Amino acid sequence: MDQEIVLSKTQIKNHDNAVSIASANQKRAVAVVVDPKKLVNKDGSPVDLSHTKAIKMWLRGRYRNTRVVISDDGQIVEFTTKGFGADQKRKIDRSAQRQVYADLDSIVENSIYYGYEFGDARHEYVERQKTYYGLASIDGQYYGVRLKIDLHKNQHVGFYKDLEVAKIKSPSLLHGGSRRSDPLSHQEGDAVSISIPEIVRAFTI
Repeated sequence: MDQEIVLSKTQIKNHDNAVSIASANQKRAVAVVVDPKKLVNKDGSPVDLSHTKAIKMWLRGRYRNTRVVISDDGQIVEFTTKGFGADQKRKIDRSAQRQVYADLDSIVENSIYYGYEFGDARHEYVERQKTYYGLASIDGQYYGVRLKIDLHKNQHVGFYKDLEVAKIKSPSLLHGGSRRSDPLSHQEGDAVSISIPEIVRAFTI
C-alpha cells in the first residue's frame, strides 16, 4: 500500500513538472539590473562581500520578514534568516551571487516557475520545494539565477530557501521585443530578456 502511494505521488509530480517545464520553456525572464552600490552598511560603508557574517547581517537587516509576490504564478514568498544562511554554502560565482543580493526582491518577483520536488525525510515539514529561474544583469554581464522556495505543509506562503547564479557567456538577448547582437546597443528603458531554456543551460554547462 505504501509503495503504491509513493508511486502515485511521483507520477503526479512528474506530470505536473512536465506541464510546468513545457510552459516555462516558452517564456523569457526579464533581466533585473543589479545595483551593487545598494550593498552598504548603516554607516554608509560598503559591505565586505568576502565576509560571510557581514553579508548575513546585511541580508537580515534588508530583507528579513519581507514578503514579495512572484508575478509568474502569484506565489507569495517570505525571506527568512534560515534561507540566508543556506545561501552562503555556495562556492561557484560567489562574488556575483552576493552582488545579486542588492536587488534580490526584484529578482524573486520576476522569476519564472519551473517545477517542484517533494520534501524529503529530513524536511518532513516541507510539502514542496519549488524551483524558479530568473535573470540578473551586473555591469553588462548576464547571470542566470536559480531560486528555491519552500512550501510548508498547510501554508500558502512560501519561504525563500536559497539561490545559485551561473554566468551566461554568450546570451541571446531580446531588447524590447527585437533581437540585437550587441548587448550595449539597446535603447534606454528597453526590457532585456533571455529564454528560460538558455538560462537553464547555463547551470549544466
